[in-house]
Formats: sequence, structure tokens, C-alpha cells
Amino acid sequence: MTIEPTIEQQLENQCTEIANAEPGDVYEDESPLYAYDITTYHITRDGVLKGVNILVAGGGPDIIVDSHLQQVRGHWGSVHVTKDIRADTAETITEHYGHLIVGAKLTVKAD
Repeated sequence: MTIEPTIEQQLENQCTEIANAEPGDVYEDESPLYAYDITTYHITRDGVLKGVNILVAGGGPDIIVDSHLQQVRGHWGSVHVTKDIRADTAETITEHYGHLIVGAKLTVKAD
């Protein structure tokens, strides 16, 4: 008899895989960091881009990578998982997706 993983275990596994992604994975279409959508740009009033939120899974579960807070946040029904991501991966995500703000005068700056 095979025991199927629970929703909690599945979400935990997915978020862990994303949290362990390497910076170079941002550029791969088959990567756990492949963005289906950019949901938020974190920008200071001085026009400094501090990070982005990218949707990497949606519709069950919903998983967002927040490069500003350096976190992966997964939600599946009432189940919530948060994992930290590497600072260099977060910086690469910010740089990679930050250029997509067309016509904005922004500066990408790490703290």
C-alpha cells in the first residue's frame, strides 16, 4: 500500500524545492523559479527597486516568491508554508524581473 503525501507535505516539499533553488535557475524555463506572473514590485518613493513578488504556482497551491523579504510563501486552502530563500537568489530575481518595468526610472540597489 502506498501512502500519498498530505497537502501539507506536498506544499512543504514544493516550497523547500523553490527555497533551495540556485540563482541561475531564474533563467531556466523548467525551473522552480519560473514566473507565471509578477504580482508586486517593491519600490521606494525615490524610485529604488527593492524586490519583486513572482507567482511560481497558482490555482492550488498558490506559491509566491518575494525577493524583497527573501521568502517563498505557499498557500493551499488553509495550509500555509513560509521558507527563506538565499540572498543571492533574491537579488538575481530582482535584477532579472526588474527590467520589465518599461519606461520607469528605477535604480536596482541592494541593501
